[in-house]
Amino acid sequence: MNSSQKLEKILIIISSLLPLFLIIGPAISDGSIVLISTIFIYISFKERKLFYYNNWYLKFFFICCLFLILLSLNSENVKLSLESSLFYFRFGFFTLAIAYLVNNKDFIKYFTYCLLICFFVLFFDAIIEFLFNFNFLYYININLEPSQGRVSSFFGDEHILGSYLVRLLPISIL
Repeated sequence: MNSSQKLEKILIIISSLLPLFLIIGPAISDGSIVLISTIFIYISFKERKLFYYNNWYLKFFFICCLFLILLSLNSENVKLSLESSLFYFRFGFFTLAIAYLVNNKDFIKYFTYCLLICFFVLFFDAIIEFLFNFNFLYYININLEPSQGRVSSFFGDEHILGSYLVRLLPISIL
């Protein structure tokens, strides 16, 4: 197994664990997106698969990223504005990495398993929290009376459980 195949296995594993990383927190998920993008760029240049970059949508995306950076340079608080727009291009490379992995049967299998496990654990934990006012991690929801209110499961004080499930549900159906 050469280094390119090892990196592809790492790329498959990290990309498959992305639903779990989204539950853990934004720093882990953003870091994994950067790592996935970096590994994809290395693999695509090493294997000379440059046709991924010859895409009208990608070129348009990078022009929009450049436009956002120029607008940030023109803002009143340049440093604060550049924080959100400077590294936005990583999502373009992340999209290319997912397009690269979609044809891999191992990625589809591992991603599906990880997504379904995350869904079932979140559903079960949300039911437990709704009925007993605490979850698996024994996070007690003080704003929740039994049988009423909002549950957050592993997301703690952030009430984003529904948003997470609704956004990933179409992917799980596919």
